[in-house]
Amino acid sequence: SVYERLAKAGIASLDAPDAFKMVKEGKAIIVDVDSKKKFEEDHIENSVSAPFRKAVETDVKLRVKGGLSGGISSEEATELNPDFVKMFKEAVQGAGEKTVILTCSRGGTMRTEVVSKRGKVFKDPQLKNGRESVSLRAMAALVDDGCKNLAHLNGGNDSWKEAKLPVIGSFFQKIQGEDAVGWRIATYFEEEGDWLKGKVTAFKGDGKYAVKYDTKEAEEDLNLDMNKTRWLNKQGETKKLEPLPADAPYIQRPRPGRPKMVRKNNQKRVFFPYF
Repeated sequence: SVYERLAKAGIASLDAPDAFKMVKEGKAIIVDVDSKKKFEEDHIENSVSAPFRKAVETDVKLRVKGGLSGGISSEEATELNPDFVKMFKEAVQGAGEKTVILTCSRGGTMRTEVVSKRGKVFKDPQLKNGRESVSLRAMAALVDDGCKNLAHLNGGNDSWKEAKLPVIGSFFQKIQGEDAVGWRIATYFEEEGDWLKGKVTAFKGDGKYAVKYDTKEAEEDLNLDMNKTRWLNKQGETKKLEPLPADAPYIQRPRPGRPKMVRKNNQKRVFFPYF
């Protein structure tokens, strides 16, 4: 298994603050093995790209259902990148003796234990072989090729964001100004020590936004630090499609998140609910 191969090679999962410190001190570099598209949208500052998977090349676009944007959206269909090891070596050329830390969006973990809030350590049956991820599978490929000086970012880019460490990408550049209005967000408040959810109601100019948080009565005007803000999904007006023919077959009962069929005035319409 991937876990056994990496455990035998002595690969450890580093927490985000420790990885950040190593990079800042010039002792490590971070390689993101997510697809090129994901890397361009969102990645750890100063990380380099070596995609373990690449977009499927076909005459017809293959799509995998899932995601949030646009009501019904999709993720890019990918396949293993046969040039991954070569691209990785090119990306880390000149790293010398620095530790190379691999990451992906979710990261996974090599750890088999969990720590309670009181600091007690427990074996987790669900983590018998850690939690596999794209970056750990990529790590196994590198270990099999004989690469050394490797480490893994525990929890990946998600854990990096949880630690409020710097991230960049086109996704954050797109959600600016009026484009941010209507987005559901979660903002980390130091004084609360927690993430508060709310909705961006207006763009005030000079980088400031009005946000109505679920647990606060009044709106707040503030700058949305991208390292302390999670963009959840955008809410819009309910969309209505043209009526279906009266003799149209009834659509199966929808699953959560899918459009639902309702009958109104003896006509069927498709309603897209708020997210």
